[in-house]
Amino acid sequence: MKQFNLLVAAGIVVLMAAGPAAGQNKDAGRPNKAPAANGSAAQGADATDTVARDTNTPITYNPPDRKAPSSRIGASTRGVMDHNLTIEALAPDDHVGWSAVPQPVLYTYLSRPVTRPMEFTIDTQDLGTTHEPLLEVTLNQGRPAGIFALDLRDFGVRLTPGVDYRWSVAVIVDPNQRSGDLMASGLIRYVKPPSDLLATTTRLKGDARVRFYAEHSYWYDALKAVSDGSDRRAGWRQRRADLLELVSLLDLAALDRSAAEP
Repeated sequence: MKQFNLLVAAGIVVLMAAGPAAGQNKDAGRPNKAPAANGSAAQGADATDTVARDTNTPITYNPPDRKAPSSRIGASTRGVMDHNLTIEALAPDDHVGWSAVPQPVLYTYLSRPVTRPMEFTIDTQDLGTTHEPLLEVTLNQGRPAGIFALDLRDFGVRLTPGVDYRWSVAVIVDPNQRSGDLMASGLIRYVKPPSDLLATTTRLKGDARVRFYAEHSYWYDALKAVSDGSDRRAGWRQRRADLLELVSLLDLAALDRSAAEP
């Protein structure tokens, strides 16, 4: 564990403030290049194995500066669609979440099954009206209750480094009265990792990979790493619940903990 702490300390990303969209400061949201990890490749493998076995230690998430109030928007309704419905974006609540890749996977929660069309949109944070959004697509297939994933690779779009985007999923209650849509949204920024940090992530697996991303501020990558194993490995729902609690998604964390109980 001591060796892994040295590895993390060597690769720690400088936390940057979640500011406005890129273009105002070319260095905004860009992590400083981390120094090379100490020790040999064998030492790195030992550190990976140690952390992978230590799954009882609480996950640590080191967010960028918390300077984006109301960065996550959730919604709920009673009776509008015959059943109570809550929709939540699995995103940080008070800052812009970072992604280490230009085509991340985004997660949304539905408290009830939805058969109505939904709209998936990605636009710059300021939601300007003088340009087309990066993505605006209607999802016609129904969705069951629970957490579902939207992979940007499936839509052929890529995030630009350093730009703050707002992504949203809206349930279309009435196509003729879109103001009644039930929408959830969050903020995301693609921050390309330094090459040595990226090389480290390729060696890590399982719980170690989740923790490494979280400790280096990459919320969306940590969430994907833990969600990829949530239905296959014992204890991973608990790990995801730990992560969700760190961004105040307490109800969703409680649901994951309940599902993890024998």
